[in-house]
Amino acid sequence: MIGLGEIFKYEFVQRALLAVCSIAAISSVLGVFLVLRRLSLIGDGLAHITFGSVAVVLLIGSALFMLPWPLCLWLCFHLWPYFN
Repeated sequence: MIGLGEIFKYEFVQRALLAVCSIAAISSVLGVFLVLRRLSLIGDGLAHITFGSVAVVLLIGSALFMLPWPLCLWLCFHLWPYFN
């Protein structure tokens, strides 16, 4: 039986843990900011756009961060005037 200490010897598990921790930290800061500004629906929409763009990137087979981040940032800056 593989213990918890043994599973972290694998490099892909270490990278997955690093990715999950960084996404959790960024999402928590962004989530608090959006809720305090009463823009939580924008966050929900941005999440759906990001999920869709990740699916498109996986379908195309290119680098994972080439489409979702720029698309999410572009949409965020273009939707900002409508909510102020």
